Amino acid sequence: MLDVFATEAALIACHADQAVLDALTAPPGGLVARIAPDEAWLIGARASRTALARDADALVGGVAAGVAVDQTDGWAIWSIRGAPPRVVLGRLMIARIPAAATAFVQGAITGVPGKVLLDGAVAHLMVPAPVGHHLRDRIVEVCRDLGPAIGSPRPFVLSTGASRRC
Repeated sequence: MLDVFATEAALIACHADQAVLDALTAPPGGLVARIAPDEAWLIGARASRTALARDADALVGGVAAGVAVDQTDGWAIWSIRGAPPRVVLGRLMIARIPAAATAFVQGAITGVPGKVLLDGAVAHLMVPAPVGHHLRDRIVEVCRDLGPAIGSPRPFVLSTGASRRC
């Protein structure tokens, strides 16, 4: 059975010089995901979104004239668990998924620009919010043989619970 559920997370985009972004620390139970040399995302618990955005803006903006922007509402996150994530991702995207247990990949997911956080046995798939329903529907359609079941939304949690960088 493939468990499919919406994940509630805070997504804070930080834009600054590479050295400043290299010094960012992950929020408790969350991570720093590098998007580009001058952009990183802080991904953490949705309940801490306001404090996370405020603290990130103070750090990034105060040190290097950068900016931190709360992008939480701009993205839909659908997570999968129960079937090997690489099998499901192979049906949804053509991007190469690194062999590491924790990986962050950017690319087209069912033809829509998106990002994937592979976290052990869970994959969090992120697409722009207006097409979130499309991603959910495509997961169900292309994984019908895996018995997909849509579950209730869940808070973002890393499998190990430890903060990290990707």
